[in-house]
Amino acid sequence: MSANLLYTVTPIVYTLSDFLTEFDYFVPRTDRTPKEQSWTSSQLLSWQKSYLMSVFCQQYVHRLVLREKRDDIGIVMEVLDGWLRIGAIKNFLQNRIPLPVEIRYVFPDAFGANIEGNATYRGNLDRSPYFSTFVKDERIIYADIIKGIDNPRVPHHEDKATELFASLQAHR
Repeated sequence: MSANLLYTVTPIVYTLSDFLTEFDYFVPRTDRTPKEQSWTSSQLLSWQKSYLMSVFCQQYVHRLVLREKRDDIGIVMEVLDGWLRIGAIKNFLQNRIPLPVEIRYVFPDAFGANIEGNATYRGNLDRSPYFSTFVKDERIIYADIIKGIDNPRVPHHEDKATELFASLQAHR
C-alpha cells in the first residue's frame, strides 16, 4: 500500500449540546502535548472565556479537525485539532467555568436581572429558556472529519494521521 494514502474530508456542523451529550465520542490524540499543561489556571480560564465569547458572538473560530477512527467499541472521533476548544465547551455546559461577564452587554435580553453585578454566577444554563436554547442549540461549531484512515491497526493509517496531526500543530 502506498504511503500517500488518500483520505476524504467531510465538513460537519455540531451544536454546543452535542459536545455534552456525545463527549465520550470525541477522544484526544494520544501523542498530543496539551497547551493547558504549560498555562496557569487563570490563563486557561481567560482563554476559555475568550473562546466562548467568540462562539456566542459567532466570530470566526478555527474548525475542529477530527479523524473518524474505529476502535474495539466502534467508531470514535479522534481530535487532531481542537481538544482544548471541546473541553472549554463541555466545562461551560457543565457549569465548571462561569459565563463570560461581557456577554451581558452583547445579549442583554437573554439574562434578565440575574447577571447584574454577579461576575461569578455559575448557573449558566438555568438563566432562562431562551438562554438555554440559544447556547445549546443555536450556537454551532464547524468541523472537518477525515475519513479513510480509520484503522489504528494499519500502519499507513496511523502514519497519515500522525502526519496530519503534526502539520496542524506546527501551524498554531
